[in-house]
Amino acid sequence: MTIKITTTKNYIFIISLITLLLAYTNSFAQALEVSGNNTVITNGDTTPSTIDFTDFGTVPNGNKFSRSFILKNTGSSSLVFTTSSPAPVVISGTGAARFSITTSVIVTSNTLTANTYTIIEISFNPNTTSGTSTATVTLNSNNLTDSSFTFDIKGTAAASVASNFTKTIL
Repeated sequence: MTIKITTTKNYIFIISLITLLLAYTNSFAQALEVSGNNTVITNGDTTPSTIDFTDFGTVPNGNKFSRSFILKNTGSSSLVFTTSSPAPVVISGTGAARFSITTSVIVTSNTLTANTYTIIEISFNPNTTSGTSTATVTLNSNNLTDSSFTFDIKGTAAASVASNFTKTIL
């Protein structure tokens, strides 16, 4: 498409038309919003917090603790999560082995239509080593502005608490 600009008035009109077309096009885009504990998590967040459930707190070794995250398409067109490589939800990083996706609806239904949501549950599974583990969660989709949405998660493993209870059979 070629546009010929001959006067200042035409130039202003064309710029206004282009601005309007860009706004119209973007209004149909998909937009992924992620939240934990009713708190929106920013794409690229590297500071896990107990407020948005990205910090799982301290969990005794051998126990499992889960947090739910809401994935919402706030756009006006369908948001499609990848179905092959890369996976729709990836947990990576040095502490990734201690985290797992417990429940994920997007593994079986990979499309979120406009203004709908799904829930994923991520578990922190400390083993026998105490200490803090961190990992990065990546959500892969067809989002035009952010095809990979990432945020960091953290959990601290503590020594198991010994029980002073004895089993008595009556």
